[in-house]
Amino acid sequence: MRVILIIKLTFLISFCNAQADQIDTLISRISNDQLNAICATPPDLKNINPASDSLIQIGKFAYNSYILYSSQVLKLHNDKSRLKESDSLVQLERRFYKIESEINDKLYKVLADQNKGIIAYYNLINIFGYYKTDYGLICLNPKDALIEYRYNGLKFFQDKNNKLFARKKDLKKVKQNWYDWVYKIVTVCCQTDN
Repeated sequence: MRVILIIKLTFLISFCNAQADQIDTLISRISNDQLNAICATPPDLKNINPASDSLIQIGKFAYNSYILYSSQVLKLHNDKSRLKESDSLVQLERRFYKIESEINDKLYKVLADQNKGIIAYYNLINIFGYYKTDYGLICLNPKDALIEYRYNGLKFFQDKNNKLFARKKDLKKVKQNWYDWVYKIVTVCCQTDN
């Protein structure tokens, strides 16, 4: 039984390593032009980019697996008879955390980029499940067909050619909000009882 578990864990680590090698390439392929804003209540974004889909898939898998294996490591931590199994889980947990952190860090770096910021934020929201109830749709100037959207705290616009864009100050604000949210999560998770 333990041999099978170790084989499964080895396979998962190999899979994760292969996926993690793609992160830079995938991020280089994302662009705000690959999102479609949908005028609905609430407004929504539709991703049409396979690279973005892959980032979300890898990120969600790593994040959810990290959470799962963290809880398993905690359960096995004090069981000396399962030390080898515990060590394998710790290795896997660390690998998932590294992938999840790498995706978060690299997407975070492009959050204020006017060509990638909206889609980077969309990816982070979909990976980590950080949802706020800040949705909105405002038609600013029907003559120019400029539409303002609010999506999870990010204000951005769609012009008459359906091009999405955000002001630099709005991207910087959402970048700071993301940093604050992640910092709160890390602080809460890493607190120890005295």
